[in-house]
Amino acid sequence: MKKVNVLMAVVLTLCLSSQLKAQMVGGINLGLVSWFNESADYDLNLKTQFGGSVNFGNIFNDQFMIEGSVGYFFNTKSYDEDGFSTKNTVGNLMIAVNGKYFLMDNDNTLYLCSDLGINNRSITSKIGGLKLSSSFTFFGLAPGAGLLLGKGNDISFKVEAKYHIYFNNNEYGSGLNGISIAAGILKEF
Repeated sequence: MKKVNVLMAVVLTLCLSSQLKAQMVGGINLGLVSWFNESADYDLNLKTQFGGSVNFGNIFNDQFMIEGSVGYFFNTKSYDEDGFSTKNTVGNLMIAVNGKYFLMDNDNTLYLCSDLGINNRSITSKIGGLKLSSSFTFFGLAPGAGLLLGKGNDISFKVEAKYHIYFNNNEYGSGLNGISIAAGILKEF
């Protein structure tokens, strides 16, 4: 149900853009996320993950931007232990609505941002011929800051850092916390 609500918010944002005469943008980000609180009894040494996201949104009044984003971050580790070949994979599918507030009104500007969304974490382990997998869904937010170069141009570049806080109360634990650093390209339509 949470996924449906996030997707409905993204569609509503895109529909309102024509009514509010907002500038539509789309983009691609690549980056790293490092999770802090992996439990000690479940340490796969997969705390740092690589991935990316696609974003679509609108810039309103040259000061505020609303985006919807879908991203995937993952890491895989293979090793041999006690004669068994083991491969562990951790993946995080993140779906969010993002807000950005531009601090300056010029082409190169700093901004504050925050995401609100869900993170579906999947864990897969292959030990010999045995495959085990599970997944958990977290809800949370990710405040951060960034630098946008070339705002108002047809193509602009951004670098941003966020602190992810995902809440959960299932058997996996209280949630996930981590920092992400990403670089991306934005295209105005």
